Amino acid sequence: ILSARMIVGTNKFHNNFVERIIKKHIFDQADNYARQMINEMESRHQDKRNLDRKNINIKEGIGGLRDIEFLMLIYKAKYRLNEPLNLKLIQKIAESHPELRDDLIKIIQYRNFLKQVRDLYRLTVSAGDMLKVEYMQQIAKIMGYQKDGQNHAVELLIEEITNTMANVHRTIDKLIDRIYN
Repeated sequence: ILSARMIVGTNKFHNNFVERIIKKHIFDQADNYARQMINEMESRHQDKRNLDRKNINIKEGIGGLRDIEFLMLIYKAKYRLNEPLNLKLIQKIAESHPELRDDLIKIIQYRNFLKQVRDLYRLTVSAGDMLKVEYMQQIAKIMGYQKDGQNHAVELLIEEITNTMANVHRTIDKLIDRIYN
């Protein structure tokens, strides 16, 4: 609900929706909402693996795009922000909380990279979020990865995806700790 966009309707309907639903059930219960989101993330992490020998779960995996989305939803609830999940939201949070700025910029950079990989995969291979390593050659080529000594371009791309997702996970843990400590 918090990540929903208004598709049709009047401003009066939207304002009524925000007042009766968003404020009452999310903003006024932000700590509970955040705890539920964190529990959902942790539960998903127990069920998912990022990388096996043949697949990368770029959306639902640990440090994937879904984790970034959940972090932004937690911030929206905590700071009572009614912005869509985009750069403007991050800028608003960073302006009012400059101590978070560097980590939020990193999160956006990580998100942009992961989203670029996923978008290229969707355009060249399949519309899924489970990236099959065996089909990553074209994506590595498009993104400019080249053989580097012993490592092939796909191996370098996979390594960067894996490192990025690990960095996302660490940064999100750090940011969530700041919320509660």
